[in-house]
Amino acid sequence: MRKESPDKRRDIKPSLPLELKRDIYRFSYITKIPVKDIAEDLVLYGIKTHDVIEIIAKNFGEMCVLIVHFIRVIFQIHQYQKKVERKNWIG
Repeated sequence: MRKESPDKRRDIKPSLPLELKRDIYRFSYITKIPVKDIAEDLVLYGIKTHDVIEIIAKNFGEMCVLIVHFIRVIFQIHQYQKKVERKNWIG
């Protein structure tokens, strides 16, 4: 039997407390907003919060913090482009 490579990819699924999942689905049902959109908004709100950035840095290292900052910049560019497109469409 061959020895397993230490850098082999492992499937790691994100975990979410059951109560939080129920609340998200309930909010989705009440507001008629897709769960995917609610989750996206929660993540985007979270990466803007200083406390979340500190937790990421402590648990996952500085490289993850740099990735989060990069995502924030990309998101801001995307939001700006959507505003410009909307302006051009209207005017």
